[in-house]
Amino acid sequence: MSLKNFMKKSVIVFSVFFLLMAGLSYSQVSTGKLGGTVGDAEGLPLPGVTVEVSSDSLMGTRTDVTSDKGSFRFMLLNPGQYLVTFRLAGFNSVEMSNVRVSVGGTAHVDVTMEIATLEEEVVVIADTPVIDVEQSGLTSTFRSEDLETLPLPRTRYGISSSLQMHAGFSDYNAFGSDSTQNSFNIDGLGASSPEGGSLRMTPDVDVVEEIEMITIGAPAEYGQMAGAVVNIVKKYGGNKFGGSAAIYLKPDFLVSDNNPLAGSQSMESVRWYDFSTQISGAIAQDKVWFFLYGNQYTERVIGWRGNPEFPSDRFKMAFELKVTGQIGTAHKISGNLMYIYYDYPVAPSAFITPQAADNSYFSKPGYFFNWDWQVSRNALFSSKMGMWLNPERGGEPRPGVGGSLFIAPHYDEETGILSQAPDRFNWWQNAKFTFNNTLSYFAEDFLGGDHDFKVGVQFTRGVSHVAKGWPGNAYYYDRNNQPDRMYSKYPHH
Repeated sequence: MSLKNFMKKSVIVFSVFFLLMAGLSYSQVSTGKLGGTVGDAEGLPLPGVTVEVSSDSLMGTRTDVTSDKGSFRFMLLNPGQYLVTFRLAGFNSVEMSNVRVSVGGTAHVDVTMEIATLEEEVVVIADTPVIDVEQSGLTSTFRSEDLETLPLPRTRYGISSSLQMHAGFSDYNAFGSDSTQNSFNIDGLGASSPEGGSLRMTPDVDVVEEIEMITIGAPAEYGQMAGAVVNIVKKYGGNKFGGSAAIYLKPDFLVSDNNPLAGSQSMESVRWYDFSTQISGAIAQDKVWFFLYGNQYTERVIGWRGNPEFPSDRFKMAFELKVTGQIGTAHKISGNLMYIYYDYPVAPSAFITPQAADNSYFSKPGYFFNWDWQVSRNALFSSKMGMWLNPERGGEPRPGVGGSLFIAPHYDEETGILSQAPDRFNWWQNAKFTFNNTLSYFAEDFLGGDHDFKVGVQFTRGVSHVAKGWPGNAYYYDRNNQPDRMYSKYPHH
């Protein structure tokens, strides 16, 4: 099936399925919650307290009034630091600053308000002991400031490298599970590869606001996942207009090589440049925010003891645009466009001749759309849709050096040298379309406790087409520069 037909069928199925199932579905998370209780000095609950939250991460302010049990609750909060204010006539107001809300978490704060004894208003600045009483799993959180300071590679492996820091997770395996049992999500939508479960749509480190990773004790909505659950939330802008530019470089005049063999190179990466820029701000204050990002990466690599006349010039380009809007305080809408392109040629070396060095290039376009509707104080409806494509061509001969897909490769078992053509080629076509609807309801003091009920439906359609083979439909094993034996195989899917 072609990607064009795949997209058409996916959109048709989505349209029909949405009409049938609108209102109920399954979802991952891209926001957090904040709740708690308010009492007086004697420990009795205080109903009627006006609670207000504000933050640079929030459009406008949100207010709630404590119930007869003194409880309050906020949903649909972007990850970030919040200021929480408590006011009630006859009591001193209380302010709690730097309350951290994380993706997928519920920050819980308990406040005690004192009776006012003076005519003027007194604002009490309280400590902020925040706990998450709803999170019981083994969880790690990486925020944008963490990712900026961690020694992560400035490549497509930056995000996956940060995940290796979580206990029990290594090479996409969590506590013995394989990669197909993981759930990778970007802004609440599935981003796992359809054929292997790895993170296929890998965003750049610079666009990530927060990463939540759970390996043990994930919520029930991830019941089919025995591995890791990773929720990635991208940056969304703010009311303040701003931007930044950064360049990371390793110019060739800072690289030396003490290899005594003339005409050969022992250092692989001889230079690289990484330039990125981002701009964010408000199209309309407290109504529409945007985040725009661009990146270009170039690197020159010479293989071990390779010929400097045949370097490998690698190239990467990335683009991101995310727009977030809010209608009143009940509706939040966001859309994200992303595009990544890689050109990744293999560098000839002492064991790979220029004709056998292959070239790989692939692109990754994608879009994501979210709509969240806070139906009531305790009810939330979410609808999410997204699609990404990943066409990739690998193993093709580098242009201008004489290699060909019609010439069979030769591998000399005496010297270990691969010559005449790349040892394989593979053409990939990966694509994934996902949408989900979720209705969740927080039931307070129900069946002896507080419960968060969630019901929903998720539809996912993925395709992974692979064509593999040997150039020339054959593979030669040589000894002393002479063919010893040959294997033949035609391309297969």
